[in-house]
Amino acid sequence: MPRHLRSIILAMTGAGALLAAEHPAAAASFDCNNAASPNEIAICGNRQLSELDTEMAALFYAYRTMPHLMGVRGMIQDEARQFLYDREACGTGVVCLVNVYRQRIRQLKRAIANSSRGGY
Repeated sequence: MPRHLRSIILAMTGAGALLAAEHPAAAASFDCNNAASPNEIAICGNRQLSELDTEMAALFYAYRTMPHLMGVRGMIQDEARQFLYDREACGTGVVCLVNVYRQRIRQLKRAIANSSRGGY
């Protein structure tokens, strides 16, 4: 991964971690004040899940804003939908949610690395 992309990701992740530390009930990908589903409520009420959500959102933003080859935008949307489906299926299960977030974070890191090398 190019140095500048790594720096951007680290800065975004660090900023997200600071926000999560100041506001333990803040998730980056949705507003905890409007949390309605069981998984959203669980994420907002759990510091680890909130931090994972913040990290995932920063990585997703970085990935989504990178230049991509034709057809990749649809794949990005499909992967995001699958993540939301998997997250929803966890309900309030913290272990399940942690696993789903960690899997998505790994997926995004790989995709960013591939994209920065011209793989996508």
